[in-house]
Amino acid sequence: ESAVEVNQSLRMLLAVYCLILMLRFFKSFASQPRLALVTSTLSAASVDLVHFGMVFVTLLMTYSIAATYLFGQQLKAYHTWTDSVLTCFEILMGVFDFQALARLNTL
Repeated sequence: ESAVEVNQSLRMLLAVYCLILMLRFFKSFASQPRLALVTSTLSAASVDLVHFGMVFVTLLMTYSIAATYLFGQQLKAYHTWTDSVLTCFEILMGVFDFQALARLNTL
């Protein structure tokens, strides 16, 4: 394997390890009464959170595909589908170049 592939595999393993650590922290929160409230609330709301996540991802993907079709030819931020997903998420966070979209005036 090349050094790049080894580096990429190591990064993926480290990301999974961080998720495992997070889950272990939540398991240990059960021994503390105030922290147990957090875990019990998350477990009670887990079904609703999963449904929200499904709707959120569906809407984000739909807007990203539409943005790629509408703005992909003119703006680099929407040139590929993955760029559009990241840019649409940045729009949700309030960080985007509105002037670049306003200059296009495609609609």
